[in-house]
Formats: sequence, C-alpha cells, structure tokens
Amino acid sequence: MQPAKPSFDALAIDQAAHLLYVADRGARGVDVWDVGSPSPQYVRTLPVGGDPNGLALATDLGKLYVGVGNGTVAVITLGAAPAVAKSIDVKAPVDLVDYDSRDKKLYGAAGDSVIAVDAGRDALVASIKVKKGLEQPRYNPADGLLYVAGSDRNELYQIDPAHDRLLKTFAIDATCKPAGIAINPRINQALLACTSTQTLVWDFKTGRRTTLIDQATGGDLAIYDDKVDRFFVAQPGAHGGSQVAIFDGSPIKYRTAVAVPSIGGGVAYDQAHDLVYATDVQPGKAGLYSFKPPAC
Repeated sequence: MQPAKPSFDALAIDQAAHLLYVADRGARGVDVWDVGSPSPQYVRTLPVGGDPNGLALATDLGKLYVGVGNGTVAVITLGAAPAVAKSIDVKAPVDLVDYDSRDKKLYGAAGDSVIAVDAGRDALVASIKVKKGLEQPRYNPADGLLYVAGSDRNELYQIDPAHDRLLKTFAIDATCKPAGIAINPRINQALLACTSTQTLVWDFKTGRRTTLIDQATGGDLAIYDDKVDRFFVAQPGAHGGSQVAIFDGSPIKYRTAVAVPSIGGGVAYDQAHDLVYATDVQPGKAGLYSFKPPAC
C-alpha cells in the first residue's frame, strides 16, 4: 500500500510566543511547533473536529481562528499552552480566513459566500452572498475594506466590514484565477498569487492591476511581512517544480525563488530567526521545510 500523501493548508506564526501553527488535514487538527530556535520542535496537534483550512491570528484578542470543513470555525487560545476554546457553528464549510482588527471581525470564504464572525462574542453575524470559487479573504488596513480572491471567475471582490455587504466586483484584466492575496497597506497595493502562469500586482486606489510578473507561476497562499518588507508566496504548481517566491514589498517586484520539493499551499515567515517555513507533502512524509531568504 502506498503511504498517504500529507495534506496541509495555511500556516501562521505567533511571533511573540514563537509558535508556528499548521493546518493539518491528515490529522484533522492544527499542529503546533515551537520555533523559539532555528530548529523547530513539534509540540502537539490540537483537534478541531474536521479538516482545517485557513488560519487567522487575532493577537489583540489572544486567539487563533481556524476555518474548518465541517461548517465551523475553531477558536484556539494563544500563549505558551495553546488550546481549543470553542467551535463556532457557521453553517457552511469554511476555507481560508482573515481577521479585521479594526472591526474585530473574522471573515471566511465559505462556498459562494463570505461568513462574518464577531470576534468579541465569537458568534456568526452575517453571511454575504458573493459567487462560487472564493479563495483568500484579506483585510486592507489602508482603506478599511475586505478583499476576496475569486478564482473561478477571475475576479476580486470588495466587501464593506462596517455593514457586511458586497460593494464592488473587479474583473482582473489578465489570466490569473487568484488563490492568494497579500497586502502592503503602506503603499495600498497587493500581490495576487495566481494559479495561472503569472503573479500580478493590484493597486487598490485605482482598482486595477498594474505589474504582471512572469517569473512566478502556480501560486497558492501569499503573505506580506512588514518587518522585512517582503512578500512570500507558496507556489506548489510552479513551472519546473514547486517553490517559494519572494518579492520586494515597496515597490512590489520579483526578487527570487527558492525551489523546495513537494510543498503545501501555505507559507510563513519567522521574524526572530529570518526563516521561511513551508510544509512537506511528499508521500509518507509530514513535516516542515525552512530556509533563510537569499540575500540578493
């Protein structure tokens, strides 16, 4: 019998506690890793009752939110001994999630809708009908709005968190089918990780794409780290083999890529040790890759 292929989704790092969280579908839980040193140590897996997908830190509230495929959002308390505190019934399978720290809300892609959770009460407050094929939601502190990648229709959706309603739909003037969004609020621009043959830069002020980047293909989840002013994109479907692509943050431009065999869809950056983390999804294996971003 062939060994099962590991299945991981999003990664998130609690930089203050030096803990890395990994959505581990094979274990139906969130793996916790101690990254207090350059050699990570596995701590435990926190069961969430279904397949975990997206992760979103709400450090101001001491919580980690987990989008779960069984129609719930799991709430994990942060700190030295993280634990599952509760499960919120949101009545639809939840994929990727993001936290809006201004309005204290958690947003998640759920089929053809975006669910909104009051993060203070941990209660579902709205389900916003959009379209099928939703991927990464991202809150933009620069304009106070939420943006959601629409892979199936090659669109970007703008949502008003104050009233939980869809404001605009932007057609993307390039073949992208976006999966991931990462935002640099200082310049009010985003990097869209396309599942197609490129990556693109989106300008929120003008509401259109600007630069097309052909060196980076087959993207999934993307993050921006303001400490190093870099974007990191997991590209499991990259031409020539899976890799993590790295981009300058201001202005946004392609920097380099690091080839890693058989990575999952998520990526994380450890500020304390200048390390990038991705997951190993080779059959019979389940673990982490880490590397220092090349100085170039």
